[in-house]
Amino acid sequence: MGLLGMVLLEDAGPPGCKGFVRFCFFIVAVASLLSVSAVTNSPGGMKKELRLTGGENNCSGRVEVKIHERWGTVCRNGWSMNQVSVVCRQLGCPTYIQALGWANSSAGSGDIWMDKVSCTGNESALWDCKHEGWGKHNCTHEQDVGVTCSDGSDLEMRLVDSHGNRCLGRVEVKFQGKWGTVCDDNFSKDHATVICKQLGCGSAISFSGSAKFGAGSGPIWLDDLTCNGNESALWDCKYGAWGKHNCDHAEDVGVTCLEGADLSLRLVDGVSKCSGRLEVKFQEEWGTVCDDFWDTHDAAVVCKQLGCPTAVTAIGRVNASEGSGPIWLDDMSCKGDESALWECKHQEWGNHNCNHREDAGVTCSDGSDLELRLVGGGSRCAGTVEVEIQKLKGKICNRRWSLRNADVVCRQLGCGSALQTSSKIYSKSKATDMWLFPGTCSGNETSLWQCRNWQWGGLSCDHLEEAQVTCSGGT
Repeated sequence: MGLLGMVLLEDAGPPGCKGFVRFCFFIVAVASLLSVSAVTNSPGGMKKELRLTGGENNCSGRVEVKIHERWGTVCRNGWSMNQVSVVCRQLGCPTYIQALGWANSSAGSGDIWMDKVSCTGNESALWDCKHEGWGKHNCTHEQDVGVTCSDGSDLEMRLVDSHGNRCLGRVEVKFQGKWGTVCDDNFSKDHATVICKQLGCGSAISFSGSAKFGAGSGPIWLDDLTCNGNESALWDCKYGAWGKHNCDHAEDVGVTCLEGADLSLRLVDGVSKCSGRLEVKFQEEWGTVCDDFWDTHDAAVVCKQLGCPTAVTAIGRVNASEGSGPIWLDDMSCKGDESALWECKHQEWGNHNCNHREDAGVTCSDGSDLELRLVGGGSRCAGTVEVEIQKLKGKICNRRWSLRNADVVCRQLGCGSALQTSSKIYSKSKATDMWLFPGTCSGNETSLWQCRNWQWGGLSCDHLEEAQVTCSGGT
């Protein structure tokens, strides 16, 4: 076939073309055409190699492909984690940690073999992915892509604080031999929980963005993390790519864990150590707790934590004055079985929409210092319901008061059952009296204190009604 082509070419050659010269050209053209066809029509038949070079090991560095016995680079246009996954798996490198770029990757030289590579992630080799075509690109070597594959064993994490406390401070991660920071974008309590658990520092107390623990330096390794709180390491959370971010070091995130926090709890301005305004010490400063959504579950945790009786838990400041300083906690939501108040759900430390008029207070009691009586009705079994707790007297507000509540009062006083419950308008001059807001009674309780959700003080009952009961027994 080649010989026939040579004869025809010489006979049909253009005027003035010397046959021998044209003959030589034809032989070269045929040989070259066969080689190019092999590349384009049968890419699997061409010897190809893949490597990462310039990195700290053979599993990190600049991506290079060998074709035609020449090593060349790959452009990062369109590069994604699918491509990284293929490269790591093809090289037999760990795929647990994958990075789109490589921090120390220098520009390559020679050919740029691949551009606009698009993989599904399941390919067995990088060249099985779609791309522009061998050698086709619109890149320079400044756009050479790099990859890091890791099993996580070379990763470290720490919290950096000016006082050297290992359980609070700026979050830093060591990757590729370099310490870098974590951006505060979309950071949450779940992220902090993973960090504290990973460091063996107990539960997460709080986190803070905006470089509260000082701005770091070096790479910003992680941004836009998504954690559910159950991960065993921060890099088990979902994220875009190592080193990919839209932050600066003014957004470095910090975390405070239980083992690193100097936390204390107390009740002040009450009649005993088990009553008064609730105060929490955080970051070496005492502050208060807002009463928004405060309930008996929250108070029960406080009483238990302070070693105070919890059989009866009354809410309110009980004549405690307003506090000062920071309002540390707001929107508390306890289940009641937590061992410390800060283990309950709440707003981030220092975040609130309160003032000190809303400082929460607690009174803890086992009932031994509680007294109940009916006064002003002509006998001990009739009259206005009056309660004395820790030597403080108060009336019961008519709100939510019912005949079932009245039945419990009569039973507790040994006065039979309730014949009626009524109320009278409380005069304006009595506005400063202490109020007890009734809980929910089923009617079968033997003591008023066994009813649920009592609240002592904390709400105004001015000009409203005080509860009165008339019992069937007694004189």
